[in-house]
Amino acid sequence: GLYSRLEHNQTLSRLGSLGVFKFVNLRIIEDSTQSQQLKVFIELKPVPNHGISAEFEAATKSNNFIGPSAKLGYTSRNLFRGAEKLNISLHGSVETQFNGQFRGLYTYEIGPQIKYTLPRFLLPFKARVPKISAPTTQFLVDYTYSKRVNYFDLNSLKFSLEYRWKESATKEHIVSPLNVTYLNINNISSDFNTVLATNPFLKQRYDDLLIAGITYSFTYNEQVYENKKNQFYFNGNADIAGNTLALINEISKPNNKEYPQKFAGVTYAEYARFDIDLRYYYNIQPKTKLASRLILGVGIPYGNSSALPYIKGFFSGGTNSLRAFAINSVGPGTYHLPDSLLNSFLLQQGGDIKMEWNAEYRFPIIAFLRGALFVDVGNTWLMKDNPLLPGGKFNIGSFYKQLAVGTGFGLRADFNFFVIRLDLGIPLRKPWLPTGQEWVINKIQPANGSWRVQNLVLNIAIGYPF
Repeated sequence: GLYSRLEHNQTLSRLGSLGVFKFVNLRIIEDSTQSQQLKVFIELKPVPNHGISAEFEAATKSNNFIGPSAKLGYTSRNLFRGAEKLNISLHGSVETQFNGQFRGLYTYEIGPQIKYTLPRFLLPFKARVPKISAPTTQFLVDYTYSKRVNYFDLNSLKFSLEYRWKESATKEHIVSPLNVTYLNINNISSDFNTVLATNPFLKQRYDDLLIAGITYSFTYNEQVYENKKNQFYFNGNADIAGNTLALINEISKPNNKEYPQKFAGVTYAEYARFDIDLRYYYNIQPKTKLASRLILGVGIPYGNSSALPYIKGFFSGGTNSLRAFAINSVGPGTYHLPDSLLNSFLLQQGGDIKMEWNAEYRFPIIAFLRGALFVDVGNTWLMKDNPLLPGGKFNIGSFYKQLAVGTGFGLRADFNFFVIRLDLGIPLRKPWLPTGQEWVINKIQPANGSWRVQNLVLNIAIGYPF
């Protein structure tokens, strides 16, 4: 056949995507024995078959919790001489408050994870995929034990089967036809039981729960073209859970009208959840750009669920969200936790609907140091009215009046292979304040120590927010 530059690049890309070669090259020479013929030599340098990794991180959160985390991992590449990859890891973290209601008490989590990846589709039928890179089939088993100080212990067990493939250099698909998570909560403290007893909506979120469904994710990313002046990024996700279990229950127990229904003795969740993440980058100069992001999300609980599972809810506030507000503290709607509970890291309610817009002007300062000016706008809402969360329901005619607004300045140490980020946020609009008093721009008093403690939020993180 004729030489094809497209197939040349596809061969390089597909071999490189296997993750078992450090160096991939095609050496093409003229065949001296035959006229107009080429010889192709594929030059490969494998990476070591076995590898050990260690990751350490120190985090400080806007709810005054601080502490280290670590992840130790072992990777076996080319496990069965077919570029299969086995990764076994152990992760753990410890957090405490130096100031606040949990001062001197600790929360921690630890758990193993096993991930097995094949560089091909494992299917009962033949599927055609683009040649740009090798498709993958991944099996994941993840267990986490969490100790939530003065609240409860949480056991989380997850299993998933995932198929991933690239349609082109900019388009990627991920389908998970089997995604199961089991949540078990025990050792609930008397204080937390008291809170749950007065809030049925919150109680359902902390019952033992089985989440089984399918997920799909599509990503379009023009950032692979580094010299493109206008770059777009889009990520869309669909997550539907509980339908199969409901069908099994309907067939096996047609006369069972008790709600919530259970599968294998455990309540299961039923919901449909959709979200999109749309970003635009305008590269003014090589190190100067305008970056913006729009997040829209909606979750619809139905059937066996009156609320989304806590881990599937939408939240606003924190290092990668509304940076002028404490983590997960904004919303739903105009509802706001009492001041006495603001330092709690569990009682943030979240919502079924989310809207958020972020914008940054990023610029160089000196050497690896970058600066940013940012504005964040957003909130979350509930689908249905909840008397325990007044002002939380979404209303098409007034939601725009319930948006939180914050601004601030950021410093980023960009070392190419990782970024250390510090963002200082200042709230401009607090939607939970009385009508007509939401805007607090005229109340900014940087010289006032009390104002700084109550309003300035320092976010420390790894990587850019978007």
